[in-house]
Amino acid sequence: MKKIKKIVFVIFVVLLLSGLAGTISLLYAGNKKDFYLKFKGETIAESENEIVLSIYEENKFQVKSVIPFTSQEYQVRIYSKIDKENNFEYIMNGNRYNYENNLDLTSAFEIDCNEKEFTINLRTVLIEDVLKKYYNTSNLYLNTSQENIPDTTKNVYFKLVISSKKNRININFKTDKIPVLDLNVDKDEVVF
Repeated sequence: MKKIKKIVFVIFVVLLLSGLAGTISLLYAGNKKDFYLKFKGETIAESENEIVLSIYEENKFQVKSVIPFTSQEYQVRIYSKIDKENNFEYIMNGNRYNYENNLDLTSAFEIDCNEKEFTINLRTVLIEDVLKKYYNTSNLYLNTSQENIPDTTKNVYFKLVISSKKNRININFKTDKIPVLDLNVDKDEVVF
């Protein structure tokens, strides 16, 4: 009788484990997503239309695997993003260029990655500074009037792309406003 109970118990455990394994494989087989992000307490599992990144503060994204107790291999890139109504022209070394979609601007940003998270540190909100850093030149300026200078706090000019072997999350982003750190007012001049 004890032998029968042991056999039934072993069969039950085997069926239970195989059923659990089958359920997990069905859940993950149809779901091509292998990771999601946590940013400022929010979960980002799909491509988001738009977020705002902070200037002078760390923008920390946690990369979470959908399979518990595992880490996720991923890449972080930042590309240019432009709409027809927000397009602008810049001049570099005497030549005119239009700001284009999908220009890989990653090298112009400070991005620190490890296996569980990545951080983006913004040091400027000026598109001109980003392009100067990307092209590694100081001989670049925007070919636009003062009132039409691209404003990264109002319009989306960048796309953050986080990708793994199985999926990709695209996030368009703007920047928050530059904080006033110090303001001295004198009757003859204003100094920031």
